[in-house]
Amino acid sequence: MTTSPFNESDYRELISRINSSLDALIFEIEHELVNNISGNIDREFRFEVIPLLRRLKEARKESAQATLFLD
Repeated sequence: MTTSPFNESDYRELISRINSSLDALIFEIEHELVNNISGNIDREFRFEVIPLLRRLKEARKESAQATLFLD
């Protein structure tokens, strides 16, 4: 029988750090897209970053569900 390297509190802490990192990435990308006052963000970049942003939000939703699973 193998034992898990994480106990529940370690897992909660890991999920919390992942949530924070995802939130920071999502915020930074949205901030750059919305506040493109200087107009220096390339149109191609905007179209390339939208699918990435969508996937980050999906990952954030999954990590939130993992947190709910622990409660």
